[in-house]
Amino acid sequence: MTEKGRFLSGNRARPVVLFLLTILIGLSLVNFGFYSVDEESYTYLTRSIALEGRLDFKSDYPLTGSDLHRAHFSVVSGGRIYSVFPPGYPLLAAPFYRVFGIKGMQLANIFFTALLTVVFYHFTKHFYPETQGFSWALLPIAATQLLNYSVSQWSHITAALLILLGFHMLFKGRPTLAGLAIGLAITTRYTAVVPFIFFLPYQFKRARGKVPLLLAGALVGLLPLLTYNTAAFGSPFTSAMTILNAEIGLSTFNISQLPKTLVTNIIHYTFFPGLEYTYNKSSLIETSPFLVFAVLGAGMLWNEKRHMRAETATILASIAAFIIFISGTWSLGGLAHNMRLLTDIMPLIAFLAIIPILQLNLNRRVLLAASVLLAAALALLHAPHPSVKLASIVIGLASLIFILWHVLLEKKYSSGRGKKALTALLIIGIGMSIFTAVSTTRLEGENRRGVAQAALAFETVAPEGSVVVLFGGKYPSYTEKTYIFLDYSQSPADIPRVLKYYRERPRYVLLYQESHRKFFTGFNLSQTPLSDLYKISEAE
Repeated sequence: MTEKGRFLSGNRARPVVLFLLTILIGLSLVNFGFYSVDEESYTYLTRSIALEGRLDFKSDYPLTGSDLHRAHFSVVSGGRIYSVFPPGYPLLAAPFYRVFGIKGMQLANIFFTALLTVVFYHFTKHFYPETQGFSWALLPIAATQLLNYSVSQWSHITAALLILLGFHMLFKGRPTLAGLAIGLAITTRYTAVVPFIFFLPYQFKRARGKVPLLLAGALVGLLPLLTYNTAAFGSPFTSAMTILNAEIGLSTFNISQLPKTLVTNIIHYTFFPGLEYTYNKSSLIETSPFLVFAVLGAGMLWNEKRHMRAETATILASIAAFIIFISGTWSLGGLAHNMRLLTDIMPLIAFLAIIPILQLNLNRRVLLAASVLLAAALALLHAPHPSVKLASIVIGLASLIFILWHVLLEKKYSSGRGKKALTALLIIGIGMSIFTAVSTTRLEGENRRGVAQAALAFETVAPEGSVVVLFGGKYPSYTEKTYIFLDYSQSPADIPRVLKYYRERPRYVLLYQESHRKFFTGFNLSQTPLSDLYKISEAE
């Protein structure tokens, strides 16, 4: 058989199989819709780019002198409304939106997740070319919260893909492509600048003469962001995020708060959410207890791949700095959000966590089969989610204690009964992680389905082109028709003025609290068949 005829055999077939398996996993779990105000903002920008070739949401809003917002996380500049987020993900998702409509955004993320799995496979093989099989490459998306975000309309999957691709190109000695990937990652999520900082010393040590190539590639990757900022805000270095921070006062963050915030939020992110700040809903170990084995994997990588210590140091420094940065600050100040913000760096953490699977001479097929069976058993038992979270924390803590005991006291990873105990903890940890990833994705998928159904009901009630006043509501935003959505969570005083401006259009309001009625003095609110939606008319 010729080399061409063997294209789908052996090592060449594995990335293709991984790509297709990931696509199938995503399609089997996706429910179209969204429930996050972040996703709402991304959707508006993607739709504008895909269907109208413009960067703002709308330009026909009345200038009332207020911070008029069409959606959460948007800003006003020059009388136009822009997403507060960078344009990387909307630009990449726009072709999918143009072909598949609003569902294309989630289809784009499934596609990017499949690419992420392939890049993860090659990235791991760069360090461990001797390892066999490929099913382990599915663990980052099957056993972490990457699975949930793979069927979302958030930008985390795109950023994670580009960051991991940047590391892979950097370590393969292709600085221009590495710079391009990380530049596009920053264009997708600003926080990608943190790992980029560590690209520079690595490249300087490896081949200092090629540092300009790295920087040139990064500049090309940043051009869409710089162009967007210039067109929207008049300067390449003025972003929507800096405008929003100034509007809501995050720039007043007190540096004296940093030590307490940093320590507390690192604890939130790793083991115990909600110790003080209730918004931190989940920790890494609650969602993926097997990630504790990243501690063991880091030690194994450092000791067993001595010729690649520069790469190892770059990975470890990037992970540590990213966790510290996210834990210490959020949006230039304030408190960190939940562990979702660590998703961008998750592939690197997962890489360290699977090293014990690759190097401890465990029977990988038995290990993964047992994990899947355990996850299925948990699903069949309908284990309460809080109980699973508690069990995950216990397994994660037990694994960490066991790993530290072996590494620090015995100076070796596993042998005899210790190896069996380590294997058991790893199997249980992977099983719990798969169960949590799948159950979370399915639970939030049901929420998405509800959003899509509400949007469909909304379209049957409100004519296209209607004006809809919101108070942080997002359900009707998931629609293929064109509406003008006005969010007055922050500026309700302008409601009467704007409603009069739009007196020639059908007008509606979504009341999530009856107390909002006080903002409609001089108007009648008539109940529609859709719950909480009222038609607005002038009072007689």
